[in-house]
Amino acid sequence: MVEPGKSVTAINEDSESEPEVDELLTNDDSNDEPVEEVEEEAEYFAPDWGNLANGSFVLVKIFGGSRKKTEYRYIGMVQGMNEDGNEIELQGLKSTDQERKLFVVVEGDEFTTEMSDIIALLPQPTTSEVNGKISYEFEKAIDIYEMK
Repeated sequence: MVEPGKSVTAINEDSESEPEVDELLTNDDSNDEPVEEVEEEAEYFAPDWGNLANGSFVLVKIFGGSRKKTEYRYIGMVQGMNEDGNEIELQGLKSTDQERKLFVVVEGDEFTTEMSDIIALLPQPTTSEVNGKISYEFEKAIDIYEMK
């Protein structure tokens, strides 16, 4: 006879491989906290003069804000490199979705930067046309920090 709420277990003293009852009670892998889904970010490549070409997409840092101390991260499409090999001409892009995967060209946002400001070379996105504008969609989220 067993009281309600009590359990019956057979303890085999000859076997050392079976876990103790206390271990079974405390070794619970379940977690009551909700699991937060993390968006997987795109794979980045180290930039160098050998792997940059016209049409490449890069993640570039730009300092801005009232004191030029805030580091922003944008996507730029390489438009050219000057003959001295120290400046890169970029066309700026802006995110159009919260997932940070879809980008469009920002008209009039052409700028030059140095190799030291290029954070990463990005994988080539797929292109599509929506309402007469070309959109660039990356497979995974890009780690940008754009000015509002």
